[in-house]
Amino acid sequence: MRSTILLIAGAILISIGVFLFFILGMAFGTASDFESMPDGIKLLLLLLQYGIGGLVAGIGLILFLFGLKGRSRDAKQAKLNAHIAQTGIKADATVTFVDKNRSIRINKQAIYSIVEYTYQDGSGREHVRRIDNISTELVKRQNIKVGKKVKIKYLQEDPSQSVILL
Repeated sequence: MRSTILLIAGAILISIGVFLFFILGMAFGTASDFESMPDGIKLLLLLLQYGIGGLVAGIGLILFLFGLKGRSRDAKQAKLNAHIAQTGIKADATVTFVDKNRSIRINKQAIYSIVEYTYQDGSGREHVRRIDNISTELVKRQNIKVGKKVKIKYLQEDPSQSVILL
């Protein structure tokens, strides 16, 4: 969700920056007295054109790149989660922490919850997994609270990687 917001905000700022660059360029270039202005004023106007347009577009580019990186990371995690759900080893886990993730809200309501659980792999080692983006509605419907047992699957090759089965 955050990566999508960053992508959209970045694209909008890039567009605004390019628009400002061309609008300022046209405004300065079509001014009847632009050619008769002193070189210092021309330089200042050009710095404004490149500075304002470039700054806005540059910030947009940075946001866009962070959004792409987040999207890539999310896609990789989703692919891993699907692989674990298909081929993982079933286990029971105990929920150790539940809270609303208040970093993203819609109509002042947290749409995601944070769920942390512990489980043991086949060799008896204990692992902890924290998920920050479980639907709050799903947490309510499944009555997930501290101490509840939930079903999970973990990756045989790397037991620290797991998915909760809700």
